[in-house]
Amino acid sequence: LLILLAAVMVSATIFLSGKTGGGASPSAVWVTTASDSYVEEMGSCRGGAFVTYVDMVADLFHYGHASFLRQCREYCEEQAIELQRPLGCHLLVGIHSDKDVESYKRTPVLSMEERIQSVEGSKYVTKAIANAPLVADHKFLSGHCIDALMHGDDSEDEEVYAAAMEMGIFRTVPYTKGISTTELMKRVQKAQFKKKGE
Repeated sequence: LLILLAAVMVSATIFLSGKTGGGASPSAVWVTTASDSYVEEMGSCRGGAFVTYVDMVADLFHYGHASFLRQCREYCEEQAIELQRPLGCHLLVGIHSDKDVESYKRTPVLSMEERIQSVEGSKYVTKAIANAPLVADHKFLSGHCIDALMHGDDSEDEEVYAAAMEMGIFRTVPYTKGISTTELMKRVQKAQFKKKGE
């Protein structure tokens, strides 16, 4: 089962990242921590790049994740052009820690490093933030010069995004139906069970 999961993940990451032959992503990608300031890299908030932030678990990265990041990137680029931001669009992706994820759902299958690398493989991402907070408060949003915080329109937890809503920077994109990490795990288990029964 673990070998099958690993094979699925490697294939999915290569396909979704749009890379071949181990080439580098066209985006500038690197890892930081949630405590690192993004202000120096931006030059100044609201004056350099248009910064869009999303948070996720990113476990067993799949096409639903890719679709979500693509939509967020498109919105970010449109805003960067409309607002004439000289440094263009930067898409930041916060990855929640195993401990935080375990507080409300199952333990991630992939480690933090593996999930970071999966997200880094996406051509839409500018920067991955390890151990990002479950609740992005005013300090976090301001400290990272975030212009827009985006989430799928399936979220009903307004408290988590209260700060972004108060700041008027919360945006949603359509949730990709029919796929989720939980659904993927069920498919793998079903395939494994079917194989054993043959």
